[in-house]
Amino acid sequence: MEHSDRFDSEWDRVLDATLGVRTSGTHTLAVDVHVLLRDDTHLLLVHRANTGSCDGMWTLPSGRLHSWEALSQRASREVREQLALYVPVQDLEFAHVTHHRGSEDRIGFFFATSRWHGHPHNAEPDRHDAVSWFHLDDLPENLLDYCATGIHHYRRGIPFSLHNWGSD
Repeated sequence: MEHSDRFDSEWDRVLDATLGVRTSGTHTLAVDVHVLLRDDTHLLLVHRANTGSCDGMWTLPSGRLHSWEALSQRASREVREQLALYVPVQDLEFAHVTHHRGSEDRIGFFFATSRWHGHPHNAEPDRHDAVSWFHLDDLPENLLDYCATGIHHYRRGIPFSLHNWGSD
């Protein structure tokens, strides 16, 4: 082990001890998958309700990745579960990834599509109380900021961003 590697390892241990981190030094992130369903000028959003987390906020159709599914499979499944739409995985384009820092650190993968089968409606009324199209230049003020970051950077063609790290 080189001197700089030993220093980095020791520094990591000092930081972990200072911050009260009780792990082996590795970090685990929640992985979210978001889907931008859009036409030329509008984006489809869902309004969260009755979940106990971010209720009253607009967000993209999204969900947490399970260990047994691929990112694109999860994206397709979330659209089906939340909006009763079918989007084949081959119709999903990678749009953006953001590393979010918060009470639970997360990494969000964003996919975009303008192709789907079916007519969108609220297929999870226990989790959402509305589904609506919004003009891309007039998104709601109560859009979850983590999603807003992904949308903002996607529209500018930026593939990666940090959110809530203090330097973003």
